[in-house]
Amino acid sequence: QICLLKNNDILPLENGKKIAVIGPIADENYRDWYTGVASYAVSIREGIEAAFGKENVSFDNGYDIAAIRSCKNGKYLSVCDDNVVRVESDEIGTSESFEYHDWDFDSLNFKSCKNGKYVFEDGTYKAISDTPYEWFIREWFKPTELTDSTWRYRAWFDWDMDIAVQEDNTLRAVPSARPSDDRRFELCIVEKGTDRAAALAAEADIAVVVLGNHPMQ
Repeated sequence: QICLLKNNDILPLENGKKIAVIGPIADENYRDWYTGVASYAVSIREGIEAAFGKENVSFDNGYDIAAIRSCKNGKYLSVCDDNVVRVESDEIGTSESFEYHDWDFDSLNFKSCKNGKYVFEDGTYKAISDTPYEWFIREWFKPTELTDSTWRYRAWFDWDMDIAVQEDNTLRAVPSARPSDDRRFELCIVEKGTDRAAALAAEADIAVVVLGNHPMQ
């Protein structure tokens, strides 16, 4: 559809201005199943940087940074060197930090801050996916809030499957059952993306905020 926007003397943007580009799809070009694949793609961030110079543009996607702690053993989910997610860390570092992608409607992803990959169900859970794109979105964590601080996550399957900690401290999708401690997790917000975005906007002359949904999710 076509949407007509009114320009209240904001456009055209002036050269020499400091521009903050903010938002979860400001530096993304998501595909869906039906649009084909373009020979090239330019994100909004890249386009603004090309027009006004990288030195005049700052960027933040606005995502929270989160860590996930198991109620079974009190350990944090950690991306190991083989990219397998294991529940074995006592402290939060880069390997235990994830971008928290909440698209609403039970569409939630965790993207590793260690390697930039999405956590993906591949028998066990591994941080190996570049982007959600397959017919079944195996990057999904489907949340159910149990208390103010604990959650159960269902897996991507069409039938009820819980994500649960195994005896070897890996994560697997198992048939749904009562939320025992191996299926209960505490979500710990390490850093608020809105705080970062607000600070970035305060330092800029203009903020370009790019919002929307994910066509695959």
